[in-house]
Amino acid sequence: TAVHEARQGWRGRKGAGRGIVVFKRGGSGSTWFDTLLGNHPDVDFRHEAHHTVFAPFHGPDKATKRMRNFLSGGKKCRSEGGYCGFSISPTKHAEGVDWTRLVRDTGASVVVFVRTNVIKRLLGLERKSLVHALAPRCRRGSSYKPEMKDDPGCAMNRSVAMGPARIWNGTDEAAFLQSWDLIETAMTIGAPVQVLSYEAMQQDLVKTFDSLAAFSGWPLSSFDWSSHVKTAKVTSEDLRLGISNFDEVEHWLQGKECYLDMLHSESQQIFPLCHAPRNFTLNSSGSSNNVSG
Repeated sequence: TAVHEARQGWRGRKGAGRGIVVFKRGGSGSTWFDTLLGNHPDVDFRHEAHHTVFAPFHGPDKATKRMRNFLSGGKKCRSEGGYCGFSISPTKHAEGVDWTRLVRDTGASVVVFVRTNVIKRLLGLERKSLVHALAPRCRRGSSYKPEMKDDPGCAMNRSVAMGPARIWNGTDEAAFLQSWDLIETAMTIGAPVQVLSYEAMQQDLVKTFDSLAAFSGWPLSSFDWSSHVKTAKVTSEDLRLGISNFDEVEHWLQGKECYLDMLHSESQQIFPLCHAPRNFTLNSSGSSNNVSG
C-alpha cells in the first residue's frame, strides 16, 4: 500500500527501523494490548517505557538516550531480530522528549492506541480511582496500578456514579478524553502514523495485529493471540448497568449526539472521534494509517 511504502521510505532515512513507539493514555485498554504484544516470542515490547526502559526521575536527555538505544536494538533489547518497542503517555511521562528526532534517528514506527467509546473510558477511570481508595487489605499489586482482591469483605459496587467534573464542555477536554491530541502529537513527527483501537481488538484480535504487522514490518503472523487472553471481560456493555446515575449523565450530554451515541451503545462498537484533527479519519475497522509530513 502507499502507506506501507511511505513507512519503508521513512525507515530508510536513519536507524534499523524495527522499533515501535505506541502513544497511549490511561483507561484506553492499552494494558491488554501491551500484554498480548509482549507475549509474542519474537519481539520485546515493554508496557510503559517510564517504568521499563527508563526511570521516572530521568530527565528528557537521559530518557531519550535510553529509548533510542532500546528502539535501535541495543543491549537492553531482548529480541534477536531487533523488534523492540514500548508504550508511553508522551505528555505525562516524557515531557521534553524530541519525538521527531527520536523517531527519525531510529526509524521506529509510530502507533497511537485509543478507546473510541469515551464514556466507557471515563467509567473505567472512575472505577480505577475507587480501587485506589480501597483499604490496603483490599488491594493487591503495585500502588501505581492496584487491583481489587477477590474477597467478599472487599466487595465494591459495580455500578459507579459519574460526576459532572467528568463531563466535558470544551474542545481541550474533549481532545484529552478522546486522545486525539496524542494523534496530533504523533502526526507532527512527520512519520506515518497508525491508530489502533481497543474496540477493534475486542472485535477481532487477529485482524488488529495483522494490521500492525503490515504497518510496522513486525513478524506477528501465525501467532495464537487468543490463547494468551487470560481473563474474560465481565463488565456489561450496557452502561445502564454500570453507571448508577445514568439518567443524570444522559441529561448532561443533551445536545452532544456523538457522546450520547456512546452512552446508549450496548455493543463493542467502534465510534468516530467526535473532534478529530483535520484530515484524519478512523475507518470502520477501528484503525487508520495516515501519512503526514
